[in-house]
Amino acid sequence: MNKKTSEATTISKDNVYKLDGRVPLVNAVPLGIQHVLAMFLGNITPLLIIAGVIDMDPALRTALIQNSMFVAGLVTLVQLYPVLTVGSKLPIVMGTSSGFISTSNMIGSTWGYGAVVGSCIVGGLFEGVLG
Repeated sequence: MNKKTSEATTISKDNVYKLDGRVPLVNAVPLGIQHVLAMFLGNITPLLIIAGVIDMDPALRTALIQNSMFVAGLVTLVQLYPVLTVGSKLPIVMGTSSGFISTSNMIGSTWGYGAVVGSCIVGGLFEGVLG
């Protein structure tokens, strides 16, 4: 066993900065909670801002929050455990972007939630073609 492999399997606080490092549980739990809270904040905030501008029904708002967290968890798992060639095998927490908030607020306040969904579909197709 080489030195790099033995360092990664040894539990040490210094392993926080290593790719395959094992961290003591007392250090790993707070770091994991920090990542989960950051994921929640990043995924829910754009949705709450847009839903507030549109004056969305609370039941629909709740369903959208649940769906966004489910999809974020699903694509995070795809990053951890790749499917064919999709995924990086790295602990990458996936989520949404906040770059669309101003555009969605303008579209939603003028034409409503259906127009926001339609513009997201058209924008997603356009971005997929460019990609």
